[in-house]
Amino acid sequence: MTRELSCTPQEDRWDPVCEDSGAVHYVKDCTHYYQSGWDDYDLIEDAFGSNTSYLIVEEYEMYSRCGSDSLISATAYVLDEVCHSNVAGTTSTKFSFDKSLFLTTYEDPDCVAEVNATEITHVMLNHQTCVDNARRFYLRGPSSSMTAVAIFEDSSCFETPVGIKITRDFACGASRVPGKTVCGPDGGTLYSISSCTNDYSVLASTVFGNNTPYIIVEEFLESSCWQAQTVSVYIADGACHSNTDDATSFKATLTTDGTATITTYIDTYCNNVQDTIDVSKRLFTSYTFVSDMYCTSGSGHGCGKRFSVGGLGGAGEPSLMKAVVLYDAKDCGSAPVELTAHHVQSCLASTTTEFAASKFGSAPYLIVENYAADTNCQTQKSTVVYKADGKCHPRASDGTYFKITPSFGTSLTIATYPASSCSDFDVEYVTVGTKFINTGRCFGENQRFYANMSALFAPPMVDVESLTREQIMFPEWLWEPTPRRVFQSD
Repeated sequence: MTRELSCTPQEDRWDPVCEDSGAVHYVKDCTHYYQSGWDDYDLIEDAFGSNTSYLIVEEYEMYSRCGSDSLISATAYVLDEVCHSNVAGTTSTKFSFDKSLFLTTYEDPDCVAEVNATEITHVMLNHQTCVDNARRFYLRGPSSSMTAVAIFEDSSCFETPVGIKITRDFACGASRVPGKTVCGPDGGTLYSISSCTNDYSVLASTVFGNNTPYIIVEEFLESSCWQAQTVSVYIADGACHSNTDDATSFKATLTTDGTATITTYIDTYCNNVQDTIDVSKRLFTSYTFVSDMYCTSGSGHGCGKRFSVGGLGGAGEPSLMKAVVLYDAKDCGSAPVELTAHHVQSCLASTTTEFAASKFGSAPYLIVENYAADTNCQTQKSTVVYKADGKCHPRASDGTYFKITPSFGTSLTIATYPASSCSDFDVEYVTVGTKFINTGRCFGENQRFYANMSALFAPPMVDVESLTREQIMFPEWLWEPTPRRVFQSD
């Protein structure tokens, strides 16, 4: 994408003319481009499709701090390690993958004469950093799987591993080195097997099983739990285990009261302590992000950790919760009026969605996922499922009463009352727009909504004129949460 004084668009954008430069084939078109890689006709997204990873590089005037008015050009590169020529056949580019992404440009079409190499880190991509006041990078398309290395003390890798080390690279190491996917030596006394994973909680549960306690430590190179950079899984047997560097060791202990201690040592015999981490039961059950005051990532965005536990005789993944169901009938035989779920260390229930469906059946209900404040729906605290039949019901958590009804279009109104009379003279209303229901979008920075209300959302018989008036008077944006006001000094 380049800024030009004039541009000739394709006559038929759906059937563009493909041209030949002698070096490559190409298509030219016109569009309005916006920061972050979007344009009026989604040309970049349509060109690569949803199954291809690509990197967008925006170039700005020097010292412009990447202001939108200073944008010079934007280039989208397919994310592979193949040499690609430019349209004129005079220069070329090539990627190399590691813990960082390296983009190298050449002054020839065959990637021989190197001009410069640019290192692009996960922190730059996650925070859309303005690099050198003149460049921004955006990663689009599916992300690469993480590299998982399971460490064993037996040469057959048949027994339970002592730990798993998981790292986020730009390409899974196991897929690049097939020999690592079979059991082999790793260090002087240990053995390992590498694999690729998109869900380290499921991987840990599969590897350790339900009856071998283990602790998961997620580490982040930023002050929020946006994306874990490394994940360490420790077997929590209280025994000393050496690491693959043949120089350090660790010991992880889980107590009966739900606390844990992870100690690392600067020798292989657990004699000289390097560091000790004490994890409270609250950190396990709340799945809370913990900032690290001694962060040395150099990212400028802080860093932190998050802890979870598994292998306690039930399913220990943080996605599973303990559920309490409230009924308004003594026999608990009808559909419940409220279901509350919160994180615990061990739980045998299914997912909240499946559990709610099994309890409410065909009755309409609303699932409300509650998250910690200022985490943009990243750190979940609890889930509450409400009966949404438009009638007044008690709320177990605080003694108030609620009523949930469909509003304009397919939005919902949640009414909260202080007493069982559910009088409209003393009520608090929250209206949730359609775009926040069953879409996974974060509402008010700390809630997500999912509903099973097809019966209540049956379209009423209204004439076109009435419907048009309703849409004009009550547009969808009206139900968006009111943003917090922020005042910034020049």
